[in-house]
Amino acid sequence: MIEIKKLDKEAYKGYSIDGSYVSDGCYDAVREEMGMAFRFAAFPEPVVKPLRVSLFEQWLSDPVAFGAFDGERLAGLVVGSVEGWNNRFRLSDIYIEHEYRHMGIGGKLISRIVEEARQSGCRMVVLETQSCNNRAIACYRANGFELIGCDLYSYSNSDIEKREVRLEFGLKLD
Repeated sequence: MIEIKKLDKEAYKGYSIDGSYVSDGCYDAVREEMGMAFRFAAFPEPVVKPLRVSLFEQWLSDPVAFGAFDGERLAGLVVGSVEGWNNRFRLSDIYIEHEYRHMGIGGKLISRIVEEARQSGCRMVVLETQSCNNRAIACYRANGFELIGCDLYSYSNSDIEKREVRLEFGLKLD
């Protein structure tokens, strides 16, 4: 049985995880007259996208994290913090161990961090992902998030060609 617990910042500071993910395709950015459209294109073969994440990075202001535990084993986690200047809550990291994926743990962690954002008095939860992380996009959309913006050149000047455009998703809170 999975139990969601708050993570101690000192105990998990610098905790490194392999956040690599598998992508079946991407949402290609297509320029329109005064905007963008994103169209899904399947990859011929699934692609592994490497990613290394270190918890409680310096750029976060007073972060909070929750872990999904299977007994003593950390099966997944979520990290976020209040963006005081605009009263939003930034979900900065979410990760589920490979063998625990597709079991609803991501949804439970998202629900818990959304609850934290509400308790903090934030008006919205926002997060960033890449246009090639189609499985994460599906999870966010299933949990009520909607596309609220994009940055065509966030990571490099060739993000469109690399099919890794930064997408921002948001969830308005009551």
